[in-house]
Amino acid sequence: DDRYVHIRITDDGVGMPATVADHIFEPLYTTKGEQGTGMGLAVAAGVMREHGGFITVESEPGKGSTFTLAFPIMHEENDGVAVTDSLMTGAGAACVLVVDDEPMVRNVVERLLSLRGHTVISAGSGREALDLMKEREFDIVFTDQGMPEMSGRELAHHIARSYPDTPIVLLTGDTDLAVDPAEIREVLRKPFRAEDLAAAISQFA
Repeated sequence: DDRYVHIRITDDGVGMPATVADHIFEPLYTTKGEQGTGMGLAVAAGVMREHGGFITVESEPGKGSTFTLAFPIMHEENDGVAVTDSLMTGAGAACVLVVDDEPMVRNVVERLLSLRGHTVISAGSGREALDLMKEREFDIVFTDQGMPEMSGRELAHHIARSYPDTPIVLLTGDTDLAVDPAEIREVLRKPFRAEDLAAAISQFA
């Protein structure tokens, strides 16, 4: 379909039966037990739908999974000026760090913020994020809360101690989560919208 740009993400994991694949984009559905919130893929799918795209999955038990992200192509007008839509309404360009253990969420957020003109670098864990922050300066950090080994709040504590001027926005599906406002500037509840991320960048970065 020439209306979309497709990005495929393939893993060689355990795969999943159709009974699971049919539900994985539903909020609160998870196969991770107590480790997962069931919001990651729902967030990714919701943000894609919001901007005219979609996500599909092909999987078989024992053969891994392939996720396809379909982003709508932005066509140009006859004078060569790109058509303006909701993806291109961001403020000044910022250097953004996105931290989430769900590859799908990282890819979707990275792509959509990049379309707004921001430089986006992603990390799959708190430890990886801290290593990246040693290498370069970021204008803002978006971090998921429910990650293994180091939670978003724990990561925020480390960042606030070493980089106190870097604003941190926490992404979580927990509506009752308490945070330290000295470390976390804002909490975005899942499922969030791309506009929520853009507004945080405009406000804090």
